[in-house]
Amino acid sequence: MLFCITANYTPKAMNAIRENPKSNRREAVEQLVKAAGGKLVAMYGTMADGPGAMAIIDADPIAAAAQKRVQIYSSYKPPGQ
Repeated sequence: MLFCITANYTPKAMNAIRENPKSNRREAVEQLVKAAGGKLVAMYGTMADGPGAMAIIDADPIAAAAQKRVQIYSSYKPPGQ
C-alpha cells in the first residue's frame, strides 16, 4: 500500500544541511523506511510551508503507522523550546 509522508525541516536541520550540503537525505529516509519494513518509492523537496520533503513509501499499514509515529516524535518540541 502506498503512503505519502511530508515533513518540514527544522532550523537545526537546515543548519546541518548547510554545514554538510553533500549529505544524502534520501539515503537517510530510505534506511528508516527499510528498517520499518517498507520501501521508499520516491522523495521530493517541498517549499509549501517552508523547506521540507515528501516521501512516497510502499509499506503495510502497520509499518506505515509506525513510521508516521517516528516522524511525529522526531519533530516534537517540548513547550518553551
